[in-house]
Amino acid sequence: MFFDGQGHTISGIYFDNTDYGYAGDGGGNYLGLFGYVPGGTIKNLGIKDSYFRGLEEVGAIVGYARTNNTTLPMLIENCYSEATVEARSYSGGLVGMAYDALTRITDCYNAGEVTISSSYGGGIGGYMSSVTVSNCMNIGKVTATAYNHTGAICYSQGATVQNCYYLEGSAKMKNGTLLYGMGKQTSD
Repeated sequence: MFFDGQGHTISGIYFDNTDYGYAGDGGGNYLGLFGYVPGGTIKNLGIKDSYFRGLEEVGAIVGYARTNNTTLPMLIENCYSEATVEARSYSGGLVGMAYDALTRITDCYNAGEVTISSSYGGGIGGYMSSVTVSNCMNIGKVTATAYNHTGAICYSQGATVQNCYYLEGSAKMKNGTLLYGMGKQTSD
């Protein structure tokens, strides 16, 4: 897959589905402008004035990004969200869930509100496993109402987080832990 938004903004998207199952089957998982992306490039795109509410793997740009360890990498670059994202878990401002070392999220920002009712959420990405998140910023409000597996940038399971920033006070977790599971942080 290759999608170049050429700097355009999409607005007025409304998803509200908390039924169990995948978006393609009428369920509330893998929700976003792109639900499931198994590798490729999405770049130069903004989402504004939109609402995404689902069960799991919810993000304004991509619900679930995974390369399945193929030779086709996954790149999300120069994208932003000013949308509202609400989900039970595994969800974030731009990307809900992303897996493996061939996945990169770079030069992106979130200014939208993210609310997670269970666990695994963040401003840029929800659950990030072995991915690289670089040069990203979150100024949107991130709230976890039940558990603490949430971060201002992302929840990390071995992700590399480089040169990423967040607005102080933008993330609120149940016990006040701000950067739970941020991953490997570098300033390179």
